[in-house]
Formats: sequence, C-alpha cells, structure tokens
Amino acid sequence: KVGSVQERDDEHGIAHYIEHMLFKGTPEHDVGEVSSLIEHMGGDINAYTTFDHTVIHATVLSEFAADALKLLKQAVLDSIFDAEELENERQVVIEEIKRSFDDPGSILGHTVLEQVYGGTGYARPIFGTLESVERLNRQQIVDFHQRWYQPQNMFVVMAGDIAENDAASLIETTFGSVKSNIP
Repeated sequence: KVGSVQERDDEHGIAHYIEHMLFKGTPEHDVGEVSSLIEHMGGDINAYTTFDHTVIHATVLSEFAADALKLLKQAVLDSIFDAEELENERQVVIEEIKRSFDDPGSILGHTVLEQVYGGTGYARPIFGTLESVERLNRQQIVDFHQRWYQPQNMFVVMAGDIAENDAASLIETTFGSVKSNIP
C-alpha cells in the first residue's frame, strides 16, 4: 500500500528509489546477495513501483518457497540503505529519469496525467524528477521506509505448485512475527 502518491512534496521519487535499494544489502546479506541467492535457486526476483503500490516478487520452484520468502522478508523489511550504495543507485535512478525524456510514450503519459490529475500525486512522475531525486537523503529514505513498510500496508501472495495450507503456513512462519513499529 505504498507508491508515489504517498510521498510528501519533499519526498518525490522516494518510493521508486527505495524499490531499487531493497536489493542493496541487509544485515545478513551483502549488496546483490539476495538476488544472487534467488537466482541460484533457479529463480528470478524483481520489483516495480506504481502510483499506488510497490511490488517485490520472486519466482522460484516450490521446493525453495520457504527460503525465497525469508529472503523477500529481509529485503523488504531489513534493508540497510548503505550510504555508498544510495549514491550509486541514485545515479541509476537519474539515468532512468533521463531515459524517460527520450521516450515519446513517457512524455505523452506525463502530459496527460498532469492535465487530468494536476495538483495531485498522480500528476507527478513515479520516478521523481532529476531535482527531487538529487535532494533525497538517507534519513528521508529511512524515515519513509519505516513509516510505510509496515505489516498493515503489506500483502504477501503465493501462487503455484504449493497447497493453500502449506502456503499459508509458510507465510505465517515467515511474516507472522513482524510487528508494526507505529503505535
């Protein structure tokens, strides 16, 4: 339940930036290790941000479901937001923004959204702007993450070659102890 429309004016682009950072280290795993571990299971992991939500997903064989869920939990809830990695990834996000300047579909989409939703979060580009992303700092990122990446804002969905009861049990085992840090 968090996407770019939940951003305050001084946080524009932060939801997308955080999406990038979820794969950049946890207390248990170094930069890129979560992705690497999923890939070693023969799987795939990726993410995207929309106006209304951020999705982090992994596709693995059912025999690796428990391990993949643990890795997803760590990536989503325990990312460390290393200062050096934040700066490295800032450049990646900036390049994405610059590429959108060369995409007629993006330009048209932004123009239409500005006309239809002007004055709301839906009128702003999900990636942020060059200026807004340049201004974001680590503390803002940590604060936004702590404010929005809470159990009451999350859905865990499993589909595939796994019995419903087994899936529910794995989800409960992995995420059931997660408590909100918001009173």
